[in-house]
Formats: sequence, C-alpha cells, structure tokens
Amino acid sequence: MRLTESEVEHIDQFIFRFTKLQDAMRKRLIPITYQILEPEKEEASFIDILNKLEKLKIIPAAEEWLEFRSLRNELSHEYPDQTEITVENLNRLF
Repeated sequence: MRLTESEVEHIDQFIFRFTKLQDAMRKRLIPITYQILEPEKEEASFIDILNKLEKLKIIPAAEEWLEFRSLRNELSHEYPDQTEITVENLNRLF
C-alpha cells in the first residue's frame, strides 16, 4: 500500500512532534520537576529520576517512559530498507 503525499507529511509531522516532545521532557521538564521535588540532592542518574517520579505517581512507569524514549530514537533515524520496523514502531505509539 502506497501512502499519499499528504499521509506521508502527516506521519512526518507526528514523528517530528513526538521527538521534540521527548527531547523537551528529557532535557527540561523531568530534570526540573525532580529538582523541585528533591532540592537537597545535587545529582542523580536519569533512571533514578524516573524511578522517583514513578514512586510519586508523576509518571505511570519509568520503564514505559524508557520504551517511548527508545521509540523516539528509532523513529528519529530513517532507514529506507527497514520500512516494516518503522511501521511497527509507529503502530506501537498508537
């Protein structure tokens, strides 16, 4: 099945926005949230931060967030010969 140009543009925009959202959350939102909640702690690994946010029920599950991050990494790189993998990853997001 071939996608129309419009469908391709919509998928490209979805991927772009998803990756930008993931980046913003990873670089700004999650660290700032942790800093507000744990001001006395200077540094923590990102997985420790996610685990703390999960414990406080700010995010549903650290593993789920890491899975979305993995999908972001896979979708941000184009592999024309791996169309099936790209389709599978997109379907996982929906």
